[in-house]
Formats: sequence, C-alpha cells, structure tokens
Amino acid sequence: MKFSKSIFLIFLAVAACTMKATLPLVQEAESMRKEKQYDKAVELYRTHMANRIDDANRPQEENPHFYHLLIGDIFLEQNNIEAAQEEYLLALDNGVGLEAIGFRLREVARSLEKAGKFQRAIDLLEQYRHLDDLAADTEIDRLHRAMLAAEDKQNNAK
Repeated sequence: MKFSKSIFLIFLAVAACTMKATLPLVQEAESMRKEKQYDKAVELYRTHMANRIDDANRPQEENPHFYHLLIGDIFLEQNNIEAAQEEYLLALDNGVGLEAIGFRLREVARSLEKAGKFQRAIDLLEQYRHLDDLAADTEIDRLHRAMLAAEDKQNNAK
C-alpha cells in the first residue's frame, strides 16, 4: 500500500511540474486576448494544446482539445463566424463536453442571426440539436419568430 501510494505521489509531482511548465502559455494567451492581440492568443493556445496532447504524463481525464473552445471564442469575438464554428466542431470531434459546445453553437447561431442569416442559424441548431435539445428547440423557435418579424418589417417598408 505504501509503495503504490509513493508511486502515485511521484506521478502527481511529475504531472504538476509538467502542467506548471505549460501554464505560462495559457496565462500569456489570456493576456494577449484581453489586449485584443487575437492572433498571438490563438497561437499560444494552439501551442499549449499541442504540448498537452503530446505530454505522455498528462492525466487521462484532461482533454487538451478544450482549448478549441477558447480559440473559437476568440474567432467569434472577431466576428469570424465560420472559423469559430470550425473550432467548436473540432472540440466536439475530440470529446469535449457537449453542453459547452451546445452553448457555443447557439452563440454562433446568434451571430448568424445578427448577420441576417436566419436560415443558416436555424439549420446549424437543427443539425446539432442532439447536444442540448431543449435549449436548441427554444432558440430555433425564437429564430423563426425573429425571421418572420424581419420579413414583415421588410415587406412593410416597401
């Protein structure tokens, strides 16, 4: 029992040292993002993610692909809707939590709505409805009503 406990503690120490070595990249990325140096922030997140993926001592429960969400958030801040969606779907393909992705795809849909692309927003939510069906259905209903209101406004302006 003592032997396995010692091995476990050594493993934790090695993992902690490895994580500490890569945390400055995340902190710098967050700083760059706050300063609106988005390209640098994305580069740092990607480097950190690659380092964590390649780390043989990474805890099994850690999923470095989580950083696709943060990169997607940056793209969405820049109104680069397609790139944001692509990052979120990479996170989905690599096992990141469904709720986090569902929320972000709803944000993509809201950005599409602001751009007047109602049907694309609806199609996106319908395609990924399985991630959070109640929230998706609520948002789809809201988008249908907004699309009809926009069409009415356009028709009344004529």
